[in-house]
Amino acid sequence: ELAIEGEGAAQLANRLGYMERPVEGQVATRLRFEWTPDGWRYSGTASSPRIATFDRVIEDIQASFLGERDHLDVDVERARYARGTVTGLIAVDTRGTGGPGTPVALDLEYADLSIRELIADQFPGEDLPIVGGLSGRARGTLEYRFNTEAPLAGRGLADIHVRGTSETGLPVTGHLPIRLNRGVISSRDVHLTAPGQDVTSPGFTYDLERGTGRFDFRLVSRDVGPLGPVLVDPPARGEEPDFWLPTEGRGVAEGSIEFARGDYSLRLRLNLEDVVAPVTTADTVRGSFALSPRALEDLRLELTRGGGALIVTGRIPLPGPGRRTASQPLVLAVDAAQWPAAGLAWFLGPELARRFEGELSGRVDLTGSPDRLTGRIDARVEDLVAFGAPLGQARAAVAFDGGRITVEQGQIDMPAGTLFAQGSFDQQTEAMSLTVMAPSLSLAAEPFTRHLGGELTGRMSIEAAAS
Repeated sequence: ELAIEGEGAAQLANRLGYMERPVEGQVATRLRFEWTPDGWRYSGTASSPRIATFDRVIEDIQASFLGERDHLDVDVERARYARGTVTGLIAVDTRGTGGPGTPVALDLEYADLSIRELIADQFPGEDLPIVGGLSGRARGTLEYRFNTEAPLAGRGLADIHVRGTSETGLPVTGHLPIRLNRGVISSRDVHLTAPGQDVTSPGFTYDLERGTGRFDFRLVSRDVGPLGPVLVDPPARGEEPDFWLPTEGRGVAEGSIEFARGDYSLRLRLNLEDVVAPVTTADTVRGSFALSPRALEDLRLELTRGGGALIVTGRIPLPGPGRRTASQPLVLAVDAAQWPAAGLAWFLGPELARRFEGELSGRVDLTGSPDRLTGRIDARVEDLVAFGAPLGQARAAVAFDGGRITVEQGQIDMPAGTLFAQGSFDQQTEAMSLTVMAPSLSLAAEPFTRHLGGELTGRMSIEAAAS
């Protein structure tokens, strides 16, 4: 018999051939070694404040072990990982089969593991859409058999129960039975819930070695507002949300996500109602788009509101890592029929959206960045109210470049008469140039009545230039 107390480095497991993958950390142990004519064995306890291996960090470890010539059994009495706890049995076959590596069997139980940290450990350095914006704690069991020569190519089962929390994102709750087979993680008949959300999936797969996978899903949402920060990064403090992201609404979204290392592609089909976005509101939104780290593309949305309709097509690039603005210009085309003019006035300047009312029909073409748009509007507006003044019907061909707006051709059929206009306005410098012609205007009709109090009558003609 030999009793040993020692402290040392966990790399000893590599030196003895129990592990191929590097292991780091300090270990304190109490060991009892026995040798008899029938063979030898050892047993004891081990503890460590921190062990790093398999690209993961495990803390506050307390375990007991029993080893003989052909096996080593480790009973993990406690360990902290991903803000939760792990316990269970690790069995190592030390007989030596003549082949590379050592067989290992894991039978573990875990509780309160942060799914955000689990995802970060599984996909180090990758910013994943949707799953990266979820928050919850996991409990369950893991049975896994592998060889240390190829630890990802083992077989096993994981039974995961997720409890939603609001620590790091959208709280998600559900049950995930997962199969691990030669480096491929898969699951079938997935059902997850979040506040106002219900997600079902026929299944998903992910190849750990290749870093590729696919997840098909159907989302029924009673409130799409919380989903914006899950699709893209939330706005920085003091910044407005992306103009295309809805902040309110409900409906169904179906689609799929494909992963390829640090890249991904989300394809989504929408059928929403009562939608509110910074740029406009709609009774219904139907359409589809593809989202990647680079852009929102293949965009085609059909919106209705009252008796009006709007079709939006194009591509919106997204900022790269560490950037506030995209390096590529957006390209959008908007075709409108009897659509509220205030929504499309947003593209000329968000502050102008509050100054216009009426129903617009026509086309808007846009390019550039959201804070410096270039484009053209060819449209007519019925029942136009501008800056509080009722102006009747208007027709216009307007070009804009950043904050500079140019009215190439404008015609307003007011109650007082018809007015023709051309000119430009720079929102940044407030420089203005305008020419106006009105052959015959009634002073007793709007918009003069509200300013003159009805005290003047008669008709006048105007030819004017202002700058």
